[in-house]
Amino acid sequence: MNNKGNVAKEISSMHFQWAGWLLGILLMIYAIFKWGILPIYLGGETFFHFAYEPARIFSLVIGIISGGTMFSPFVRLGTTRKSTYAGNIIAAFTITACLAITISIISAAESFLLGSGGFPEPWALAILTLFVHIFINYMAGWMITAGYLRFGGIGMTVFILTALAITIFSDGLLNIDADTSPSFLPDTLAYRGIIAIFAGSVLLAVLIWIGRRTTAHMPIKIK
Repeated sequence: MNNKGNVAKEISSMHFQWAGWLLGILLMIYAIFKWGILPIYLGGETFFHFAYEPARIFSLVIGIISGGTMFSPFVRLGTTRKSTYAGNIIAAFTITACLAITISIISAAESFLLGSGGFPEPWALAILTLFVHIFINYMAGWMITAGYLRFGGIGMTVFILTALAITIFSDGLLNIDADTSPSFLPDTLAYRGIIAIFAGSVLLAVLIWIGRRTTAHMPIKIK
């Protein structure tokens, strides 16, 4: 196996299985407690709001798992580090895009069929915000285990603190409950959202670069 496309396909197949379970469980909980016999407040008025936080946590967790288990095995099989990392990034992009799109479709269906739900306004920026936010969390998780494999326990501690700082900053920057952007940006809603997404994309690019530099010299155990 020496092709980044094959790497991405293998990783994505696992990601999709996990994401399927996540969305199924979220839909069941949402249906029971929002539309069922036990109506309670679920942290938001729509499925989009409800799924936002779980999607972020999920992406962080699978990022941690992927960084530790979906790099070295491909390199041991003969895939170059560059192709393996590129495949990981493609898989990360794929799962985060699919999550954002699926959550959005479910929210749109809720609005169309039940007369409720929908998206925060402006809706296009809300969807992009969700995508960038969960992608950042994925890469933050990926960076934690990559740092451990590259530098050991001390490195993991440093990378955990760095990832924590990044996620806290991105939470403030890409806050869907604050009209998709923080208050220190200009007042025009669309303008604020665009700037926030651009800044989040720059942060994401930095994370991807850190991951690439970390994996360039990561020791690979030959079993």
